Amino acid sequence: MDVDMFSRHSENGSDGFITMESFVDLCKALFLPGDLLKQELTETVFKQYNTKQDGRMTEDEFKSCWKTWIYPVLHPKTALLVVDVQNDFISGTLALKNTPSGQDGAEVVPVINKILDDWKFDLVAYSQDWHPYDHISFIDNVMLRKTHPSSKIAAQEAAVYDEIVFATEPPTVQTLWPAHCLQNSEGAKIHPNLKIFPGHILTRKGTHPEYDSYSSFFNNLGTMHTELNAILRQHHITDVFICGLAFDYCVKYTALDARKLGFGTIVIEDACRSISDEGYRTTREELHQQECLITSSEQLNLYLDRDVRHPDLAFRDISSSF
Repeated sequence: MDVDMFSRHSENGSDGFITMESFVDLCKALFLPGDLLKQELTETVFKQYNTKQDGRMTEDEFKSCWKTWIYPVLHPKTALLVVDVQNDFISGTLALKNTPSGQDGAEVVPVINKILDDWKFDLVAYSQDWHPYDHISFIDNVMLRKTHPSSKIAAQEAAVYDEIVFATEPPTVQTLWPAHCLQNSEGAKIHPNLKIFPGHILTRKGTHPEYDSYSSFFNNLGTMHTELNAILRQHHITDVFICGLAFDYCVKYTALDARKLGFGTIVIEDACRSISDEGYRTTREELHQQECLITSSEQLNLYLDRDVRHPDLAFRDISSSF
């Protein structure tokens, strides 16, 4: 298909080249609805793939563009990642309503359920914090490990939400939390009112006592990974839609890692709740800086109510190719 397209739109058949004007016309013919495809975007894509910057896209350059941008636009695959909607974050030991934000984590449940009812995803994945009793993040365990000299807070003076540095190799900067989501506990279970999609994927994180894992992909040091990325690749997922608890921790780091891994990344803001108001503000800024999109459940039609991937969303992916 890429060779045929090149031949039909090149100046001299298969031995020729595609000009920017021809490339714009080709994209307008391919992508519907046409009003989503801004000419400025198409021209930017052309310049990215026209490596010689001579205004003449060769067949090899067009093949690269087809493989990494045009084909994903035409064949989107989506996954919904539901992050840590667990009892302990809603009504248990780390309930968001008892954190500085005072927000109610239970409010995300009906929003996520409606998303699952209204929209079809190619894959739905749930993540769970799944901690051993001696986990490094628990305030009750702060005396079990030596404190690094750089730590501004001594272990005996530490309180919940404090940041302490443990004398590991390398040193571990750790926020301290109440014990939560203990393996096989009631608090670690997914909230009973949350819909569980048939054929879903379940990822458990934070299972090693010495490492915290906010992200559903990696631990906080990036030295260990879950199976989530491999599963998404196996299903040829192009875009991930992320929701859950908490916006300024596990949702944020899951989104940032998804973006680093090359997925189109969309955070569904009204299907999340935060631990602090300041964390909410800084997280929005950081997600924006890293080219993650933030939307609401009411605006999902912009990304899901079509057969063609949103070109602007696909465009974000080419930055990782150069």
